[in-house]
Amino acid sequence: MQRITAIFTAIITFFLSIFGYLTPTEDFGVKTLSASSWNGKTVMFMGKEIDAEADCETVPGGKSPVYRFDTAATLTLKAKAKGFTYYGITYESTNDLKCEMKYSEGTKSHTEVFFLEKTTSAKTFYSYTEEYEKGKNITSLKFTNLNDGTAELKLLGFSVFNRNQPSDEIYIENDSYKIGVSMIYGGALGYMEYLADNVQAVKLADGTVKVDKDAKAKYGGELLTSHVNLINRYDSGRYIQQSYYGTNGKNDGYVCGDYNGTKWPYNPVQGGNLAGSRSRIIDYRVTDESIYVKCRPMDWAKSADDITSSYMEATYTLINDVVKCDCSFTDFSGYAARKATQEMPAVYFIEPLNSFAYLNDGGFVYENNLAFWGDHPEQVYDSDASVGGFFSGENGFGAGIYAPGTTTLKAGVFLRDKESSLGSDPSKGNPASYIAPVKDIRFESFKPINYSFLLAAGNAQDIAAAFENCDAI
Repeated sequence: MQRITAIFTAIITFFLSIFGYLTPTEDFGVKTLSASSWNGKTVMFMGKEIDAEADCETVPGGKSPVYRFDTAATLTLKAKAKGFTYYGITYESTNDLKCEMKYSEGTKSHTEVFFLEKTTSAKTFYSYTEEYEKGKNITSLKFTNLNDGTAELKLLGFSVFNRNQPSDEIYIENDSYKIGVSMIYGGALGYMEYLADNVQAVKLADGTVKVDKDAKAKYGGELLTSHVNLINRYDSGRYIQQSYYGTNGKNDGYVCGDYNGTKWPYNPVQGGNLAGSRSRIIDYRVTDESIYVKCRPMDWAKSADDITSSYMEATYTLINDVVKCDCSFTDFSGYAARKATQEMPAVYFIEPLNSFAYLNDGGFVYENNLAFWGDHPEQVYDSDASVGGFFSGENGFGAGIYAPGTTTLKAGVFLRDKESSLGSDPSKGNPASYIAPVKDIRFESFKPINYSFLLAAGNAQDIAAAFENCDAI
C-alpha cells in the first residue's frame, strides 16, 4: 500500500511540475536579497530579483530593499508561482504594519490580509492563504502603518509554497501522555489522555459515569472506554484555549456583540465564536515532542465576518510527566486599551472529574459541590502555589494546572451530575468542569501578552509533585 501511495504521489508531482505548478513541500526557506548596492526597483521573490515599483520613498544603495512611509506604501509587481497556498516574508520594520497581498488564480482575484509586528532584527512571517485558496499571480503588496511616526520597512525576501492543508486534528505522545490539538478550532488543545496508568470511564446502573484508574474493577458497570480524553470539547468555547477581554466600545468605535442578553466586549477566542465560526489557522509546526499553532481568532460574540485583527500562538510540549503550554497573543486592532480580568487560560475538563481542589498554604483544599460558575461569581479561590484541578473525589484521579504568576482560580461545574447529557464519550458531552487561573491585565494593541502553564494528571499529590519536579517553566 505504501509503495502504491508513493508511486501515485510521484505521478502527481511530475504532472504538477510539467504544467509549472509548485509541488507540495514542507521545506519553507526564504532566500533574502543581499546586493552590493540595491537599486530601489527590485524585490527578492523565490530566490530571484524581480521588478517592483514603489509609491513611497525608497532608500537605495544598501544591501536590501528599504521603504519609508508615513501612512501606507504599495509595491506593484509581477510575481508568478502557480498553485501556492502558503507564503513567507522575511523583513525588519520599525512599526507594526497591516499588509494586503493581491493575487489571482484564473479569473478569481483575492486580497490576503495579514499583520507584521515591528522588529529590529530579521524575522520571517509565515501564513497559509485564507481558506487555503490556491494563488498564481501576485500583483501588489500594500503596507499600512499602524503606529505613530514614519515606518521604515526592510523587505529582505518573499517566497510562496504549495503546502498541504493540515488535518483536522494533530496528535503526539510519549510514555505519559497523548495530546491532540484541533486545527478546526484554532489549534486549541482538545485531547489529553494519561498513558502511565489504566484510566477508564464506566457507566453505572444508575447512569452515573465514573472516571478513575482501573474504574471497571473499582466500580463495575459498563466500560465506556479505556482511552479517556480528560478535556471537554463539546463546542468551540470549551477545550483548553486562549481568550482575552478588550475594549467595551466606550472610548473607540467598537460595537459590542450580544451574548445571553448581555453586551459583550471585544473578545478574541482561539476556538472561534459562539456561533461555531472557526478561527483561521495561520501556521503550524510539529515535532515528536511538540505542536506549534498560530491562528487569527474570531471575536466571541460577533458574526463570522468579524475575524479579529490579532494573532494567537500556542506551543504544546511533552516533557516527561507534564504537558507544557506556551501562549502568546498580539492584537493589531488599535482599539482603546482596557484593563480586565483575563483567563490564563480557560480550561475545561470532563464533568465526571467534578471535585475541585486547589493547593494553598501547603495543602489541598477540596470543594466538592461547585455549581455553574456563571451563576456563582463567588466561586473564586486563592492558591499561593498557583495549582488547581478537578478530581473524581478527594484523593481520586484527576487533572490539574500550574499557572505561575497567578494566585486566583475561578472554578465551577456545568450540568453537574447530568449523566444523560454525557453520552458514551464524556469529552463530547455538554457537562463540563471549568477552571481558569485569572489575573487583571491591561489589554493593549501592539503589546504582546505572553504566559506559560503546565498540565498533569494523577491524584492531587502526584500532580503537585510533577509540577514541582519540572524545571521547564
